Amino acid sequence: MQINGPSSLSNAQAVKPTNGRTNGVEAAQESRSIDTTDELTLSSEAQAVAGSRVNASSTDFRADKVAQLRAQIADGSYETPEKLDVALDRLIDQLG
Repeated sequence: MQINGPSSLSNAQAVKPTNGRTNGVEAAQESRSIDTTDELTLSSEAQAVAGSRVNASSTDFRADKVAQLRAQIADGSYETPEKLDVALDRLIDQLG
């Protein structure tokens, strides 16, 4: 682009590479090797938590018990006043 005066500009021109060479920044980027390997280190506490979650999710469950509970929830017999009282008492105890 050429600037001819304080308020006149010439038409824009395309940027052309010189002899197929890259500029200094591009050359530095090409010559530099980037290590893309990530590493994660977990504390012993985090390992224990992660291990307990894996074990809990991989244990067997009783399909018959699950089916029974689903049926009780579906027919409305699962939630009883007694169960709600126990749940509220436990919640109050946890909240202090």
